[in-house]
Amino acid sequence: MTIEDHMGNFLSAMAKEGYPEKSIQMYKRPILCLIRFCKDNDRQEVDAVIVEQFIDYHAMRCNTGKISIGTLDYYRRPARNFLNYIVTGMIHPVRRRTPAHSPLFESIIDDIRTDDIFNTPDRAHMVSAANIFFSWLEENDCSSPSDITLEHIRGFMLNRASSVTGQTLSSDQRRLKLLNSHMAARGLMNTDFSDYLSLPVAIKKKILPAMPLDDIYQLLLSIDRSTAEGKKDYAIVLLAAVTGLRAIDIVKLERSDIDWKMGEIRINQSKTDEPLALPLTKDVGEAVKTYVLDARPQSCAPNIFVHHRAPYAAYASGSIISGRFQRLCEKAGIKCRGFHSLRRSVGQRMTIAEIPLMTTSQILGHSGIDVTKQYISLDSRHLSICALSFDGIRPGGGIYA
Repeated sequence: MTIEDHMGNFLSAMAKEGYPEKSIQMYKRPILCLIRFCKDNDRQEVDAVIVEQFIDYHAMRCNTGKISIGTLDYYRRPARNFLNYIVTGMIHPVRRRTPAHSPLFESIIDDIRTDDIFNTPDRAHMVSAANIFFSWLEENDCSSPSDITLEHIRGFMLNRASSVTGQTLSSDQRRLKLLNSHMAARGLMNTDFSDYLSLPVAIKKKILPAMPLDDIYQLLLSIDRSTAEGKKDYAIVLLAAVTGLRAIDIVKLERSDIDWKMGEIRINQSKTDEPLALPLTKDVGEAVKTYVLDARPQSCAPNIFVHHRAPYAAYASGSIISGRFQRLCEKAGIKCRGFHSLRRSVGQRMTIAEIPLMTTSQILGHSGIDVTKQYISLDSRHLSICALSFDGIRPGGGIYA
């Protein structure tokens, strides 16, 4: 069996496990790179030695600043999982299991591993959540589902709340509710706690920063546009800073998505699968045109932005340009707030300009206006108008006296 045959079987196994097509494609690209690495080294099969050489090669690129840590992991994880599949026939390495629970709890965990109702990419998280929950129950002298009370559920949730974020707690609650429904359906519990587990969990909302305009200008000026890579970086950063497109939509942008006569960019957004049409401003159009005509290597890929090394393939994910963006910021001597901060900057500028939220939502391609409301928190100028005086509630002493 060839390496390509192994790859086909591995990707098919991922599909059978319920992995979405997007995740499968995310694995396919680095595995193809591994296969090419094997052939470049006259290796006809994948083994532990060649995989570690492949990872060491990319680790060296990471250490020299050519790729980010995230990109290193992008190569490392699929390579090791692919090797594990070739050796064991399993998609993921078998990890050390937690200490055995009571027989009934163990049978429930086995159900999660095999029952079709849990046949989703979340299955591994369900197993982990069940292990954590059952371990906590046994520490509190509860070894059977029939002994679980509302106090146990409350106690567990309070215990988790003290050590995890609100987002993680919400995910734990969702998985616990599914686990509760499964045990209730099997008649293992005396009480169904679904109603309690349906109560909303408070999630702290972070105010993520937007990239200041001065930093954007400084970054654009620092890019060396005399090189092919520089022309590409300049076009990508300017495209994001002006249109607010997501990284994934930029890497997937194809030449056919730009209507040069009408001056429009038309795409189907990767995140929402909703169509989006944006004006192609003169500066962005010139930057993209300069890259395509003067710097882009010949490539079979329909994507506008491609790698500048053979085989000149399209980028596999938005994390690639996120890593490039971080290095550009470091080179320019400005604080990197992430590539998405360019998109937040567009939303912030529109909010400050008092453009209606509905219009901002449509331009940024949000799924709803609630998503756009986050940009209100970035509008410090208008928020200051909402501040109330201390009249009637002034402190009588202390540092405020």
